[in-house]
Amino acid sequence: MPISPQNLFGAFPVKLRYIACLVVASLAVTAAYVVYPNLHEELKFFLSVIGGAAVIFGCYYNAITLRQTLQDRRKEHAFALINAQSDMADARKIVGELIRQPNVSPADLTRNICSDIKLRAYVDTILCHIENISIAIQNHYVDEQVLHSAAGTFVSFYSEGLTDYIDEVRKMYKSDTIYCELKELAAAWKAKRSLATGQRLD
Repeated sequence: MPISPQNLFGAFPVKLRYIACLVVASLAVTAAYVVYPNLHEELKFFLSVIGGAAVIFGCYYNAITLRQTLQDRRKEHAFALINAQSDMADARKIVGELIRQPNVSPADLTRNICSDIKLRAYVDTILCHIENISIAIQNHYVDEQVLHSAAGTFVSFYSEGLTDYIDEVRKMYKSDTIYCELKELAAAWKAKRSLATGQRLD
């Protein structure tokens, strides 16, 4: 099928189209400057306008590029946190099985964790990881939507299943700030709300 000039022009990226327009306009004004010497002042004005447009477009394009770069980096950091969950596969398996045990009260679960050093280390590893996710989101270091989609179940399961343990640790150390970032993240995501912006999460 033949390609019309309009379709051919539209096939190029926006940046190239704007650059092409500016180049063509500059060449046209330059040619007119040579051909019509009596219009030099007017043509100088048009050249300055074209130059200003080029500067404005350059700033605009750089801002768009920077924004996209930051978004890409946030996604990379989010996936790094998601991949880190693979390094705690043993901890997730063991702690997950304990939480799912039937007829075991939260108080009994907490006693079992506190009486086993290795088990407690597993639990603290998981909870600290969720803390890190929360802090990263609040500091706009990661893409929250990516994390919510991939780690939402992980956060809700362990934060809710280990609530009694968290309360016990707070009593033990007489501090309500222990795992407070985790609590904020779990509450926000449970309400389908962004921790960073407060807006609704899908």
